[in-house]
Amino acid sequence: MIEQVTDLLATQARLINGVDYQTINARNLHKALQSGQKYSDWIKKRINDGLFTENFDFVIVQNAVNNPENKARLEEIDSVVNLGSGAENLTNDTPTNWILQNGGQNAINYFITLDMAKHLCLMEKNEIGKAIRHHFIKAESLLKQIAPKAHRNTLKETKARLASIDRNSEMTDAIKAMIERHHIEPSKQRFMYIREQEMLDSLVLNKNVRKWKAERNITGTIRSQFNREQLEKLNLLQSTNTALINIDMNYHERKGRLLELAQR
Repeated sequence: MIEQVTDLLATQARLINGVDYQTINARNLHKALQSGQKYSDWIKKRINDGLFTENFDFVIVQNAVNNPENKARLEEIDSVVNLGSGAENLTNDTPTNWILQNGGQNAINYFITLDMAKHLCLMEKNEIGKAIRHHFIKAESLLKQIAPKAHRNTLKETKARLASIDRNSEMTDAIKAMIERHHIEPSKQRFMYIREQEMLDSLVLNKNVRKWKAERNITGTIRSQFNREQLEKLNLLQSTNTALINIDMNYHERKGRLLELAQR
């Protein structure tokens, strides 16, 4: 799923009420958010709950083949496939794949502004939604500066941020299994989760995370402030820690191994 993020979060310019906006296909955002709801129900409910307005917050486009815009896109894909050149710009694209990836020949697609996309991410009320919203905030700023290279870097950071959420979930499951194996009493369980998170944050920062937060008057989680390099280091530490927890290595030995890894 994470490998698809670059494609799913790609923006495209569209006219909305005569104004040129950067938009994203809501169908792709739905996939990136990993919502369990059926797409058609999800988008209609979100539009209703968020009081979003057609031709202001979004435009509707049908995938009909005779739609001039879609016809031009299909002809472009067809010519590239036949010529065998330029395919690097059309990953997995064939006329059939393009239609399927956009919901089918008669699908209704909602192209939404980045402002609406950020609101939809907030409405998910989960870590994935927060991470993708963070991406849109940075991407919007960079797009305004017309910085495509920086925008690509933002996509890489978002992929690393989403990966860290997955790795954290895996590590949490490993801690839970360890608690059950060793029959850790309930009063100590919360401390064990917090200790692991603080250890990893401190290794990424190369400084005690509590002191780092106190110096900056920060409360709560700090991972939303990590850059791509820090997130990639966190991912490596999380996956390694999970493996070591699963073989019942004790905390102090694990910390020593992870410290060596963080300093490489």
